[in-house]
Amino acid sequence: MTKLKYLQNFLILLFVGSALCAVQACGDDEEDEPIQEPNEEEVVKPDEEPNKKPGDENENHSYDNGEIAKIFRGTGTENDPYIISSAAELRKLANDVNSGMKYKGEYFRMTKNITFNRNVLDEEGNLKGHPSEYDVWTPIGAGDNTSFNGIFDGGGFTISGLYIPSGSLFANIPTLKNLTLKDSYIGSGAFAGNSGTIINCHNYATAVYGITYSNRGLIEKCSNYGRCSKAGIAFRCWGVVNETLNAGIVDGVGFVDQMFGEIRNSANLGIVSSYGFSHYLHDEGELYPDNNPHKYPARIRNCLNAGKIKSESEKTAFAGFCYVISSLVDDLDMFIENNVNYAECEVADKENTVGIVYRCAQPRSNKSCIYISNNYYIETFSHIPWSDYRNWLSDVNKWEAENNRCLSAKEMKEDSFLDELNANARKLGADYCKWKKGKGGLPILEWME
Repeated sequence: MTKLKYLQNFLILLFVGSALCAVQACGDDEEDEPIQEPNEEEVVKPDEEPNKKPGDENENHSYDNGEIAKIFRGTGTENDPYIISSAAELRKLANDVNSGMKYKGEYFRMTKNITFNRNVLDEEGNLKGHPSEYDVWTPIGAGDNTSFNGIFDGGGFTISGLYIPSGSLFANIPTLKNLTLKDSYIGSGAFAGNSGTIINCHNYATAVYGITYSNRGLIEKCSNYGRCSKAGIAFRCWGVVNETLNAGIVDGVGFVDQMFGEIRNSANLGIVSSYGFSHYLHDEGELYPDNNPHKYPARIRNCLNAGKIKSESEKTAFAGFCYVISSLVDDLDMFIENNVNYAECEVADKENTVGIVYRCAQPRSNKSCIYISNNYYIETFSHIPWSDYRNWLSDVNKWEAENNRCLSAKEMKEDSFLDELNANARKLGADYCKWKKGKGGLPILEWME
């Protein structure tokens, strides 16, 4: 090979080497430091709360530090509600109302979860520590001549850590919706003392009554999963309880102790110590708002008791739906219709248990009628839908009872039984939902999972 050829090859290699070095140098200018993988323990997952101290904030949660906000964002209209995004702002609402402001017709909306005290309840629903350890919540509207007259929308968020030895979150409220309570200890109705409309509210707290002490409007699409000392939903109700669930443990009745209105399309899946739905189903006129009982006919219709009645008492009466029916007002009929009871019954004296209603009190009216029809109960209850109380009924009082049957679980799972329930529901009217088969084949209400 000639010297000229060697020189050409050398120049080619020199050019290629220079180009490679240039490319490498360009890459070095753009290269970042190696990415370090985060320690898994340091990552806060979206569905987990960090170990925050009271007063700390994250994007969807506010922790109480005892402060009271000075102003609300928003104008209080339906389209621009006052915003409750912190414990301080909820404290401002309580402080304003308890100082005399009513916020009549004005709108509030939560935009964060709010926590006051931490770790209030143990796994059994009992108060975990000594009462002196917790900051006490004063109910909104608890003062003399004070009341909250606005509309409160929880926005699907949760309030936790309330300690209320006497009273409720709200002393009274005309409209409450979309709110959940957790890890709280409440000495009356969980959400309210006196209420109008409560929609889509869910209680996991320990309370005396799972939703409200007294209701004169509508309780709809609500649920109680908490531990209650007297009733799963309310003490008294003059309105309608619709598509509502009790799945809590109740030392009392599953739904409403004294029912003047109607429970419909609702279910008890909880453990109760006495009656699946109500203690008294009655129409005592002097107790009605505006002294007008005819607006509030007493009824239990199209409901399911699939929970458990559990008690060690040997002297207590037990009933799948109601203890006493009491008819006291002229021309006001009362109804227990198209209900299903296949609850477990774990009591000392099963002979003292009845599938539907235990007794009827002596009526004072000869112009009203009591209807107990198309009710079905599992054979584990005594084989009568009610105790022998016909002697309580006066000769002049109208009385109708038909097609109340004791069935086996196998019979309740048959398609023909489901068809019968749905035919009965259609006859009751458009306000009553359909039935469907649950996972085990037994009937459940259409809205239930």
